[in-house]
Amino acid sequence: PHTNRKMPSFHVPTAFVLLLLASTSPKVNAAVPCNSTHNPCEELLWKGSQCKHGYCTNPFQGGCLTSLLREEEYAEKYGSGSSASTLRHRALSLQRVCNSEDSKLSPFCQPNADSGYSEVRIFPQNWETSIAASWILQIILSELLDVPTTLETGIADKNNNFYSEENRMDYGNSDAADKYASFQNAFDAEGGDCRMYKSGNGEVGYVPCAHSLPETWNSMEQILFDKQKMGVVEKPSSTGVIGINGWFITKFSVDGDNSLGYYFGYQGNQTRQKLAERFKRPTTWKDYCSLISTNNCSATDEVADRAPAEDGSEDGRYFVDGSYTGHFRATDKNNCTKTKECTGHFMDYPCGWKSYFKQQAYHLGIALESNGNDVSGGYAYSEMVEIWKAANATKSDVIGQWWKPEATFNSFVGTESELIMVTLPAATAACIEARTNNDRCDGDRSFSEKYGDKEGACAEQPTGLLRVVVGNMQSNIEHNKNPKAAMSPAYDLINSFQLTELHLDQILLTWSSRGIDPYNFDMRFVACKWVADNLEDITKFIPQSHPRTFTESSFQTAPISISAMVISALAIIVTVAAAFVMSEISTFQSVSLMRSSMLKTSQIEFVNLLLVGLLMVPVGALLMVCKPSNGTCISWVWLINVGYTLMLVPTLVRVSAIIHVIQEGNKFRRVTVDKKKLLRTSLGISAISAIFCALWTGLDPVKVQEELSMTNETNDLGETVVTVSYYCKSESDAWFWVSFIWQCLLLVSGSVLAFQMRSAPKIVNDSKALAFMIYSSSIFLILRIVLYILARTPSEILIARSSSLQMVRSLLWSLDSMVNTCIYFSKFLRKNDNSVMRNSAMGNTVILRPSLPVTYEEEKVEEYEMSQALCSVCGSSKRPSVTSGAGARE
Repeated sequence: PHTNRKMPSFHVPTAFVLLLLASTSPKVNAAVPCNSTHNPCEELLWKGSQCKHGYCTNPFQGGCLTSLLREEEYAEKYGSGSSASTLRHRALSLQRVCNSEDSKLSPFCQPNADSGYSEVRIFPQNWETSIAASWILQIILSELLDVPTTLETGIADKNNNFYSEENRMDYGNSDAADKYASFQNAFDAEGGDCRMYKSGNGEVGYVPCAHSLPETWNSMEQILFDKQKMGVVEKPSSTGVIGINGWFITKFSVDGDNSLGYYFGYQGNQTRQKLAERFKRPTTWKDYCSLISTNNCSATDEVADRAPAEDGSEDGRYFVDGSYTGHFRATDKNNCTKTKECTGHFMDYPCGWKSYFKQQAYHLGIALESNGNDVSGGYAYSEMVEIWKAANATKSDVIGQWWKPEATFNSFVGTESELIMVTLPAATAACIEARTNNDRCDGDRSFSEKYGDKEGACAEQPTGLLRVVVGNMQSNIEHNKNPKAAMSPAYDLINSFQLTELHLDQILLTWSSRGIDPYNFDMRFVACKWVADNLEDITKFIPQSHPRTFTESSFQTAPISISAMVISALAIIVTVAAAFVMSEISTFQSVSLMRSSMLKTSQIEFVNLLLVGLLMVPVGALLMVCKPSNGTCISWVWLINVGYTLMLVPTLVRVSAIIHVIQEGNKFRRVTVDKKKLLRTSLGISAISAIFCALWTGLDPVKVQEELSMTNETNDLGETVVTVSYYCKSESDAWFWVSFIWQCLLLVSGSVLAFQMRSAPKIVNDSKALAFMIYSSSIFLILRIVLYILARTPSEILIARSSSLQMVRSLLWSLDSMVNTCIYFSKFLRKNDNSVMRNSAMGNTVILRPSLPVTYEEEKVEEYEMSQALCSVCGSSKRPSVTSGAGARE
């Protein structure tokens, strides 16, 4: 891993100015300092870069494409009519989407609320090709597809966010155990949301988390196999790039001795002195000044312009452009006269990286040795880069481990310092099997663990570079509770996106040749420019129908919505009209008789309860049609469930009481009907429904749910239009099923009572009307259950949407209420022969016969009517006679 930050290669005039500015500015992470008297930010970086806190800020904080694509060259390149031109138009019209590292009020991005996609976190590790690929993915996802994307470095105080204000390009962690631990954390996170872990500066509480690794070499790592077996990561897929790792040597060295291009040119004791003389040890800046320089670098010489910085930050540097060219010297290890086992110098990888150099050199009989400060004798990545640059500057022979594609390798292509791969014995299956355990960071390894068997001394085989994705990324997207997040294109894009070797070569060459701010802004510029230059190719990787825009559907103007609203309003009007008619009838009776009959007095309350229920149901149905909120969803659940209970229970309780009176009358038993008890029974049963609604609301409240519907429409930005509608739903479907079961029980009870009432005397027989009510309500209930099942059917099976089906259910509720109102109260509007006013038992009054003398007292009227009814029930042939005053009654 990188242990030191590298300084940029400036042109001489620029470097002088920057050094002057740096002397008066505080130390910052970015490499381009500035102050109030001189601001080179836009000149050196790009339009929009500002001088802030003594350094030039990132000009791409608000998105890079919106800045680069405004250039005239892209307007000409992407003419109208192509998919790339549409993509360009969209990038110029919209800000990038915000991610978790942006402040909530950031002016540089648009909130993620519109798209709703879950954030993706990419692990770029610590080499340039992986960082470039990660930044390109971050640009495409954030600016073209509205997917929030951040980068995970695996180190608490390192930041590699492309949109970072500080322009930082920190090199992260590449240790296998650490990087796959970040995948484990993403796998364990609820919904794969890495934001749940603490991030930012400071080791305390920091938890690395990542969904994707854009490039990995170590495809044979055991930990990768283990994680794949556990399901933590998917089977790695190819990036389309072949990586080559091995021994490399400077071209001018091979030109001087062709045998150095092959391993046999290094073998045997006869080559020991040649290797010791040619491959000298690299010298740090501090060692050069203290051991080699005659004046401790107090005066400029051909190697060092000055001494390293007093704070010690430059002591271990092997090359600093413009200040220290680097130096290679022969130590005692290179002196074959003093040291029998003299060796030439070899530059090996740090211990955290895979290397079989010791096993190869020992068993091939090659007198080379690595002498870095690492526990394994290796060098940090940044040190290795500086040693290659020092070799180029001083034309000193250097051999060491390296790989391609890689930035440093590309920077020397075509020059005399080009890195040439040394040919080693060809890799075989037996050789690979015999290689040593690569735990090179263990300083206590035995001889056999270090050098292994002779069979393992062969070259590295070419490696197909792989990408790694967390094992549940796709399922977390597809099963996300947020329907917008379930449409995220992140997984498909990451799995399909590829950079060819030519692309990587182009990126690395452009980066190394820019030379303004290599390890901060330059790679950002190159990554963004690659995206801008290759929009046509990028459209091939963007998943079908993306990007998308989410637009609320105009549900209130849809025919089904209008119909449901009209029917609900009509049902409310019919119920109110019925209440008004009953009020008028009650007034008329009181005027005619001065005192209502006992039967009427005991039953008018049931009519009022019935009217309340009949009114609550269509009001709840009307709320189902309105634009949902959590409040309206809960309200209509209460109104419909409690209202439906009130609509049936008072009638069932009253009919049950009548049947009981009739049955007891047939047995010649006296019956006392307690009106208050009947009312308490009605209200008690209705309270069960209210308690159920309270439990429902408290434990699993009905909430607004989004529902998305893909259309074939696109807007002028090339975005596929997705309509957003809303409906109400609880987490569990059990609540709705309990409600349906409760309604079924009420209807079954009504059916039983209607059957028992069929043989009752006509004066109290309402079985026909009750049967009609039960029959109609049953049909509506069955339809509502069918619609609810359809609403829970997967969208790929059923075209109809849950929101539309909720409108239909609302319409059925309103029709149910209105039909029952008409059935129940129609009798009050009919005229009957020989009656002043005929009201059935369901109408809660009795029949007044015209043969009854109107001069009788009201109490006598009540007694006569009741006795007449009871005689009819009991089948008696006698008729009671009533005398006025204190006359006896038979």
